[in-house]
Amino acid sequence: MIDWLGLGDIFAILAAIVWALSNILYKGFSHHLTPMQLNISKSVLASAMMLTTIAITQDAALPHHLTSWLWLIAGGVIAIGDSAYFTALRNIGPARTLIIESLAPALVGVFNILLLNHYLSPFSWCGIVLTTIGVVIAIKPEKTLPQVDHQHYRKGVLCALAAAICQALGMVMSKGALNNEHMS
Repeated sequence: MIDWLGLGDIFAILAAIVWALSNILYKGFSHHLTPMQLNISKSVLASAMMLTTIAITQDAALPHHLTSWLWLIAGGVIAIGDSAYFTALRNIGPARTLIIESLAPALVGVFNILLLNHYLSPFSWCGIVLTTIGVVIAIKPEKTLPQVDHQHYRKGVLCALAAAICQALGMVMSKGALNNEHMS
């Protein structure tokens, strides 16, 4: 393998590939299932994968503090935003949806400040900007995207924004849950 790539780098690249492929799959299934059905299916599959991982690693550490549980439960409720994401995919397609979703890292920075009083370094903000620009460049289609009627376009954009907000809130709430915990 390439010497300068560490295990974390390899898994980050694999995660990006899986993320991109899952968007294509979600788009395909979005014409056969409702956004809520897609969300439930995804959640059941993710839960099964998580339980498998816990069984393999034998690591079932749970939070000890009530506030940690409350943060996690709130973050789980925010996962309803995935239904908005699937609705956006159905209405405006993956390219437009992912460009709007690329706002999520910046929103994480903002919500970190508002909810956890945690400020990112200028270096971190530069990373967010570079990553967002990279996503926009990588997603930029080579040909013109198909036209979408105004009603579907508006609904898709609003749902993609809601999904980005929910994704960012979920990340910050998970961080809030783990701030006072010593877990793997």
